[in-house]
Amino acid sequence: MDPSNTASVSRNIYTWTRGHYFISTDPRELDLDFVYKYITSLNESNEPLCRTNFKRILNFSLCFGLFVTLPQEYGSQGMPAVFQIGFARVATDYIRLAYLCNIHVSQAYEGYSLQEWLMEIVLSYPELQSIHWVVRTSDIMEGRMRPSQKRDTSSIGEQLLYLIENTRKRPKLAHDMASIVTDG
Repeated sequence: MDPSNTASVSRNIYTWTRGHYFISTDPRELDLDFVYKYITSLNESNEPLCRTNFKRILNFSLCFGLFVTLPQEYGSQGMPAVFQIGFARVATDYIRLAYLCNIHVSQAYEGYSLQEWLMEIVLSYPELQSIHWVVRTSDIMEGRMRPSQKRDTSSIGEQLLYLIENTRKRPKLAHDMASIVTDG
């Protein structure tokens, strides 16, 4: 089977709004340069990620874009300017498993609780409510989180529980610590 000839996943598109910010699952709204820069910055191997493979990764993932809408004077032709400032990616089969692969908010927008809001939206996504979640913890374990993202907790599990409990009460996810993948 030719991998470039594979079909894309069909899914519903949702949008959530909070003030001048919105989150969308519409892949057409993603700023591919913003997302590519973020994804390639995480590349632990020295192998470059070509644009074709990058697009395939996004095509077969559930992606959430976080955007800010600035007033008309920042846009063109009297239209507001919209910029992507965050991104989350979930690999899922929509039936049994959802794997939170990436979550990121630009450093310039830290302190506005946007990362927590993005996480809340990801965890409350309507089509993923009755499935098993897996969360990768290597960012926490290897100290790649920025100091403002670190919490004063004594263990990896407590750090994850803090994030989960402060975004949405998800007893299934918070309780099922066996589903947490530690790849460090």
